[in-house]
Amino acid sequence: MPNDPLSTASPFRQWLETGYIPLDSEVDQVKGFLESHIIRREVLATQIADAKMILDSLKEGRAHLQNAIDAHWSLVHPARRVPKDVWQKIFIYCLPTNHLPVMSATEMPLVLMRVCSLWRDIALSAPIIWSSLHLTIPRGCTPRSHLDVTGTAVQAVHNWLGRSAGEKLSISLHWPQDLVNDYGTQDQFPLTILQYSPTIRALELNLPSDVLYVLLNSDVSSFPYLEEITVRIPTIAGRSCVGGIGIASANIWRVPTLKKVVLESVNAELLDFPLAWTKLEEIEVSGDEAVPTSFFNHDEAFSLTLACARLEKLRIQLTKTPRLPSMTDPSYFYRLLARQTSHGIGSPTQVYLRHLTTLDISDIFVDPRSDTFTFIERLELPALETLKYRLVQHSPTTPFTYIHPLLAFLLAQRHPVTIKAWYVDATSMSRETFINCLALMPQLRKLWIRDERELDCRALGAEQVGGCWLSEEVEREICPDDDMFEALWPLSAEVVTEHSSIRSGGVQPICPLLEKLRVDRANFSLDGIRDFVQLRLVMSMSNSQRQPLFLALQDIQIGLLYLRPASDQVVDHKKDEGSSSGRLEIDLCELGLRAKITFIPAAVPEKEPENADTKPTDGLTINDGGFGTTSVGQ
Repeated sequence: MPNDPLSTASPFRQWLETGYIPLDSEVDQVKGFLESHIIRREVLATQIADAKMILDSLKEGRAHLQNAIDAHWSLVHPARRVPKDVWQKIFIYCLPTNHLPVMSATEMPLVLMRVCSLWRDIALSAPIIWSSLHLTIPRGCTPRSHLDVTGTAVQAVHNWLGRSAGEKLSISLHWPQDLVNDYGTQDQFPLTILQYSPTIRALELNLPSDVLYVLLNSDVSSFPYLEEITVRIPTIAGRSCVGGIGIASANIWRVPTLKKVVLESVNAELLDFPLAWTKLEEIEVSGDEAVPTSFFNHDEAFSLTLACARLEKLRIQLTKTPRLPSMTDPSYFYRLLARQTSHGIGSPTQVYLRHLTTLDISDIFVDPRSDTFTFIERLELPALETLKYRLVQHSPTTPFTYIHPLLAFLLAQRHPVTIKAWYVDATSMSRETFINCLALMPQLRKLWIRDERELDCRALGAEQVGGCWLSEEVEREICPDDDMFEALWPLSAEVVTEHSSIRSGGVQPICPLLEKLRVDRANFSLDGIRDFVQLRLVMSMSNSQRQPLFLALQDIQIGLLYLRPASDQVVDHKKDEGSSSGRLEIDLCELGLRAKITFIPAAVPEKEPENADTKPTDGLTINDGGFGTTSVGQ
């Protein structure tokens, strides 16, 4: 029953909201009772309309005042008093750090031009912002459209680089794999880039051989500040050019300021390049997905390091056999050095690189019955801090029955091993060899066991929750599982707490300083992961104030080869609502770790069709912060 004043005072109150049917006389009484109230309602409606008009007028007046106040406050806003050079510094820090900028209105630095006129003017007046550029050569569907987009892109390049005002330039030029017919414009972009050669510091060229020559055969004096040169030769369907022929004799290799040389899928003799070998600090020789070979072997790699005493970073992919008969001549390396120096040399069996801090090597199997030493066994690297290692075996089903080349390298070092980061492919060695290598890396802080093989989720048992690998697998691969964790547990938690034997030097733990662990594919149990992390945490608490004996893990990323078990499911966990985090991952995060635990998907997701249109980021080289480099798109 209504409880408002009108209903309470109504003489018909007992009949309201009931099924009662009033008599005719009662209907007239109800109408008479409501007549004055209806009039009152209309009066109120009029008053409300008037009040609304007043309110709207007041709101409008307030909005006008607020706009005027905001406009005046903006005059005294602290941002207006920020000096121009400070804004420029901020903009510079906003630029991408792991790749070159691209020509995209949604990416830095072009997005700065869309904020306000002040920011646009500041960005345009900062030459260093425009000193780097990655350009994907555009393509049109018809000859006319291709000429139009080419002309527009060339003008855009001039606009961009023209703002650099003499700053040293870093330029990347990428030829898409689907650009088959260039309609006579193949030299447009190399010739455009060549106009800025007097200020180019780094040049990255992903171009067909016939297009490369425009830049590579330029006069040496055209590049007075060139320090880095990267050459990648893509495989382009429909183009008959042979990748690398004639590149070794190009003029650009004679530039005396070169410090870094990168060759990818280049079929040319690097050792024949007229480089100033003693000045080189970084060299990369590798293949790619289309042309997986690097055209480089163990003997050539040894010759290369003999000639480059100042190397700081070396990324090299080795092939199995020499390509040319001359490479089988034992005196080849010595003739190479004699060509680089004014006198001959002896016959060294080891090479000492005192400055090398980063080694990325894709090794190739060498028959242990031969007298040939692998390249890595000949190296002495006292400053090595970052190592990436991959070994291609002669047969995926044959276990190693000899000392592994990487283990031989570590054992042969006559100085303390200072490796702090190790990236290793899971198929490169047996678990025993892997543990033995870890034992020789006491300074290791970052470990990544990589596995890039495609995973057939349907072949894995849905009920499997952790487990061990087959013995024959362990003999040829690392096979991460709980047994591997146990090898990294030098002590029980009780012994660690007492830590008397640790301090006396009676125990030599494996990787006591490990802080970051990533395993792409593993059979760890969830309890095994939790126990390992907790034990390392307990071990870290036994540190003395003078010197830490152990460090707790800070970052762990693991991909597990089974479905997420029910025990790891999170139900109504507010912090992780809508996320894929499981119970273990949440527990590890609560211990202070950055944790990511993934499982195989219950259903294999379908791949989305790729967009065939050329994007500004196609061919963009991404620096992963470790070894190098991946490419985006085509």
